[in-house]
Amino acid sequence: MALYRILSFDGGGIRGLLSTVLLRRLIDESNVSDLIAQADLFAGTSTGGLIALGLAADMPLDEIETLYIEEGPQIFSENFFDQIRDVGNLLGPQYSNTELKRVLDGIFGDRRLGDLRHRVMVPAFALDNFRDKRAGEPRRWKAKIFHNLPNREADKDRLLRDVALYTCSAPTYFPVADGFIDGGVFANNPSLCAIAQALDRRWRNHPHLGDIRLLSIGSGQRIAYLPGNDHHWGVVQWGAKIIPILMEGSQETTHFQCSQLLAEAQYCRIQPIFEEDYRMDSVNRIPEIIEFAEKKVDLLHAIDWVERNWRREGWMRILGQNSPKRKFS
Repeated sequence: MALYRILSFDGGGIRGLLSTVLLRRLIDESNVSDLIAQADLFAGTSTGGLIALGLAADMPLDEIETLYIEEGPQIFSENFFDQIRDVGNLLGPQYSNTELKRVLDGIFGDRRLGDLRHRVMVPAFALDNFRDKRAGEPRRWKAKIFHNLPNREADKDRLLRDVALYTCSAPTYFPVADGFIDGGVFANNPSLCAIAQALDRRWRNHPHLGDIRLLSIGSGQRIAYLPGNDHHWGVVQWGAKIIPILMEGSQETTHFQCSQLLAEAQYCRIQPIFEEDYRMDSVNRIPEIIEFAEKKVDLLHAIDWVERNWRREGWMRILGQNSPKRKFS
């Protein structure tokens, strides 16, 4: 059995720092020091797309972690005059993407998806398919999966910095980028998209569902709720509330689907629940996010899972004990 290992990262803005710290801990506290090198496919949405592209481009994990700490405050910085022009956040995005572009250009330069040694896939959402639509296809908005897998739809000529910008362009936070917005509007947890992409039958050497090992790392679940049972709300009342509802709802839906599709030994999800409400742009709370990830998240189950299932020898040892049984809920 040839294992096919997918390492997936959720969206979440500055909370991507949590994902990098958890991955570092998982490597340091397990006996799988080559966990990243063993991955066959990196997947990520929004801030998770930045992590996935960085790892696929052989960027060391500690450099990605440092990137959040040092550049996060610049990326999520508000320009006073822009705020006046946009009437706060009512008539324009909260942040310019100038600093984000600068950071992405510094990381990736002119490298393209086709230049990478590793497979990667990153969701974004195209607001208009006019430039790329096929003959007879209607003009419409649509989901877009950028990837470098070996099929004719691969986006090998796409610049890494552009793909990262597209998937990070969260509505209301950043401007639209070349007609693309954050892939989190439909796949904030890209794990299921990664499974579907890996199983593409047009790829001659695609893995089978039973070959897949999926490690999905979230960016933390916010503490949020809406009290009361009756809300006769319209656009104004729902406002900014609807975006986190949709994004976090899609994360949980994907987790349910992956749990149903994959055996227990095939799938592990790390998604801690925050003790406080850390937002996508909570750069003033970076030290707290790090402390939470380092000291307050229990990784014992995930450590056991990677030691038993990520490497081929771990899987063969389990087969010798008993066959994994599919878990239903």
